[in-house]
Amino acid sequence: MCSECASNYTVTKMREKLGFVDGTQISRIKSERVISSNTSGVRGVYYDKKSGMWRARLRFKGRMYNLGIFKSFDDAVKARKRGEEEIYGKFLEELKANQV
Repeated sequence: MCSECASNYTVTKMREKLGFVDGTQISRIKSERVISSNTSGVRGVYYDKKSGMWRARLRFKGRMYNLGIFKSFDDAVKARKRGEEEIYGKFLEELKANQV
């Protein structure tokens, strides 16, 4: 096995052990944990100082989904939750169906 092939194999195996499926870490999208630099207290919701409004977004399979810009924090949180249900939910349902 060539060194590049061995390296790719190792990375693939490590990602599998970490729970990656189709480039997405399942435990990460199920988690409610907020990173330390988050100031809103809600994953994927932040205050945009330039516009003076709240933004909601999420990342999935390497793509950023902008879920909207809102005057109220609560509306941004609702958009984030709706986005999780629509985008993550379909993926998790398909994953569960394939494992049965």
